[in-house]
Amino acid sequence: MGSNLNDLGVLDLTIQKILRHGNVTTTRKSYIHHREHQMTAAMGQLAAGIEAENRRAKAERLAENQTAEMVN
Repeated sequence: MGSNLNDLGVLDLTIQKILRHGNVTTTRKSYIHHREHQMTAAMGQLAAGIEAENRRAKAERLAENQTAEMVN
């Protein structure tokens, strides 16, 4: 149940209260498990962020080169 609630975006402290644990560490350590699809999605987000940054940097370099050519 803890993992399912976590998948839905419920905060750890809320999950702790629902499961009636005295300490949120117990909830995090034993009841919230990160699943393969979450890790795959996170890696996809990282890859997309890196690609976006590379495109931005390339566009910036291109603009700088064009400006330098116009000055010369």
